[in-house]
Amino acid sequence: MSIHRVIFRFDFKANFEIVDRPGEIMRILDDVSDGFWDELREASQNRRIMAVYKKAERERVARFIAVEPTAIYGVMESMAGWPLEDLEANRVESFRVLLRLVTKLFERFQITDLSRAGLRLIHLGTPLDRIERLRSVFRQKVATEVSSHIEKNLGEIADFGFGFEGMNEDKIHYRVSFGPYLDQESQKWFQEFGADFTAEGDPNLIFDLDLFEHDISLPSGSAARWMRPLFARAKASLHSIEAYIGGAVHESGRV
Repeated sequence: MSIHRVIFRFDFKANFEIVDRPGEIMRILDDVSDGFWDELREASQNRRIMAVYKKAERERVARFIAVEPTAIYGVMESMAGWPLEDLEANRVESFRVLLRLVTKLFERFQITDLSRAGLRLIHLGTPLDRIERLRSVFRQKVATEVSSHIEKNLGEIADFGFGFEGMNEDKIHYRVSFGPYLDQESQKWFQEFGADFTAEGDPNLIFDLDLFEHDISLPSGSAARWMRPLFARAKASLHSIEAYIGGAVHESGRV
């Protein structure tokens, strides 16, 4: 199972030392191998310092990290995707570097208490060659009475999806949505590449999983250590949902 977009975000109370030391933040972000970033800059909006990398043709990956007085966040995108198991085991080099930079920033600016910490993963799958039958399967799972009222008053339904929100016993909140995927939706889901995003394998199913916690203290300041159990939960839930959809698609083909 491949993940095509990874987003992480850590929010904290205003840290005014971040405002006072933009040069030091840039030095920390620049402590990477040559070519890891295309650009390192300061933006006036939100007193943000950003580092950016994007290669659409050869590597087909993009990444960035941003530091603000109240948040540190970053994104990675890949048209090929990264194996979820490698992300969980911290074997993806570029992601490991990003988390190392986050941890260095936490340590330097003594950030331990977070008002919110979140990890969001987007996965593209291909349970069926024809998206038309996949849409049919999703429609069967939606209450037909509701569908008929929508179509009667608004017009024919072109797409379907499911969305759920909740919280588990460890007080980890989640938002998960999934449904059929079309290439023209790339600008909605993959903002770094936008219309240039072309996933390998012609996927027609998308999963969007957001896991987050409120009011926590990081274990020894390590972003990677905090993420590890979230990746494990993500792997179990995404595998389970995709297997169910694959089974439903298989059953529909036998009717």
